[in-house]
Amino acid sequence: MKRKWTDESIYDKKTIERVLSMSDEEYVEAFSGNLEFGTAGLRGYMDAGTNRMNIYTVKKAAIAIAKWILKNDAREKGIAIGYDVRHHSRDFAKITASVMKYFNIKYYFFDEIVATPHLSYAVRHLETFCGVMVTASHNPKDYNGYKVYKKTGSQILEDDAEVIEKFMNEITEKEFTDIPDVEPVSFDFKPVFNDYYRDIMSLSMNDDKTRFKMVYSPFNGCGEKTAKAILKDKNVDYFIPNEQEYPDPDFTTIPYPNPEVKETFLLAIELAKKENADLIVVNDPDADRMAFASRVGEEFKIFSGNEIGAILIYYIVNARKDLGLDTNGRVVKTIVTDDLGIEIAKDFGYKTYETLTGFKNIAVFANELDGKDEEFVFGYEESIGYEIGSAVRDKDGLSALLYVIDAYRYFKNKNMTFQNVLEEIYKKYGYHVENNFSIYFEGVDSNEKMNGVMKEFREDFVDHLFDIEVDKRKDYLLETGNMKTNALIYNLKNGIKICMRPSGTEPKLKIYMYGVGDDREKIMKELDMLRKKIEQFTK
Repeated sequence: MKRKWTDESIYDKKTIERVLSMSDEEYVEAFSGNLEFGTAGLRGYMDAGTNRMNIYTVKKAAIAIAKWILKNDAREKGIAIGYDVRHHSRDFAKITASVMKYFNIKYYFFDEIVATPHLSYAVRHLETFCGVMVTASHNPKDYNGYKVYKKTGSQILEDDAEVIEKFMNEITEKEFTDIPDVEPVSFDFKPVFNDYYRDIMSLSMNDDKTRFKMVYSPFNGCGEKTAKAILKDKNVDYFIPNEQEYPDPDFTTIPYPNPEVKETFLLAIELAKKENADLIVVNDPDADRMAFASRVGEEFKIFSGNEIGAILIYYIVNARKDLGLDTNGRVVKTIVTDDLGIEIAKDFGYKTYETLTGFKNIAVFANELDGKDEEFVFGYEESIGYEIGSAVRDKDGLSALLYVIDAYRYFKNKNMTFQNVLEEIYKKYGYHVENNFSIYFEGVDSNEKMNGVMKEFREDFVDHLFDIEVDKRKDYLLETGNMKTNALIYNLKNGIKICMRPSGTEPKLKIYMYGVGDDREKIMKELDMLRKKIEQFTK
């Protein structure tokens, strides 16, 4: 088999050796197409190959972004470039800066690890044309990614992604050799960070600084410094697991550093029990996500993204009411997120909206309010992402940390734990029960298998989903404009709502199932039975 990427005039020795050492299966997977912009830009396994994250795929993306900038006559506005704690993140950021220098484009290179919300904020603050954040967020250590932001500070939408992809597809291998790698000139990030910190702290609606104990973990990522500053300023006695406190690209204690995975809380729970703390808050490695757990007796309950969203909204609308703030504001969720938070916001008089998965879509509702009186209050999705206010046009796990601290004190003053709050919400709006899961596909044809399953659901399950009658079904492939995507939603006659969509970053089918009613146990059984049928069908 004649192999690509073996030309010594273009590719470095280490890359060529890796390509030649690959098994046939590894080679086919590594070169099966190109990485594409998904719901969060480029993201993939780090290795040689066109379908992998490496210095060449990144350089190709950077060249395409440079041409996009030039096409928009935005050389002087330029680009902000940030990177996270992961292996090769600085290398990829440095390559991006080298490309910008070659094309004589102004760039701001933050030569220290920064959180994703820092970069999102910096794009608007510095008034650049765009930004790049090198991060794989919550993925395992062998992954990396490349998020692209537009001037609003939100991630690019399909129109800009298509332009960049078109430029990428036109780039020849020779263009790699014409652009030298240089050591970039670093930009002093501290003033931007100080303004970011000022703006998110101004979001606080609770001045109570009664001390309490909590555990925090940055998961060896980029949130450590900002989180410590928040905790100190909010007068919290905090403890951090030693093994997870400082940056570590290997995420030694949490190989899959996704706070949605309950096992990632083990060290934090152990420490909380030791220190007699009642609250645990964690960020993922790039600090754009946040999750929490709170004490229920001797144990800790880890709350889901939907539950956290409902609790935070319940806090926000109540605190705003106490402060006499008006309800001329927006609360936004994604189509795969449970409806409970929206029901709460509507009940208190707020405008509510639903959009496609990804904060690039949620941010649209903040972007279009620039210069208007209406306020963007809160945006969220079930995958523990939260956008509070409009200073950051992306999910921000650090401002979310601030709000959890404020909400904890607010409800504690009412003699309520977060579990009590959730029960109060259920009494008012009914039990909202979820059973969300993913079906993974392996092999070179993994995406083909996944799309085949989606096709079967579209064609075979119209009036009934297995033996359950369908009340309403919505196929988002039939939508137009910004609401068109590969997703199906069923509202079943038994009260269950189910959404299925392929992941934008991994070969897996994501299934979201929700049930609402007064009998929690009955709903749980119905959801479990339906899950088993879906899992059996997709084997």
